Amino acid sequence: MAGREAVEVRVVTVSWGYPPAIFHGYDASMEGTTDHVLLVDVEVGTLLRVAARLDGREFRIAELTEISYDEPFSQDTFRLELPGVEFK
Repeated sequence: MAGREAVEVRVVTVSWGYPPAIFHGYDASMEGTTDHVLLVDVEVGTLLRVAARLDGREFRIAELTEISYDEPFSQDTFRLELPGVEFK
């Protein structure tokens, strides 16, 4: 996945009162999710793919197609300059 080695993890809904909340702003109980299958980057632990499933069938998927780690950034990448404002 995204050129990275990954391990598959299955997250099972144990109680509809406490369903897994994998997707931001998404409650798994809304669509009756029985489990989620996650692909986790072996080296870093980043979620590379998440699939919500109902009785073994995927119906909601989020996945990375590209990812980079340890990329060099210039000094100005995170610099905020506002007219008339001086930061110390």
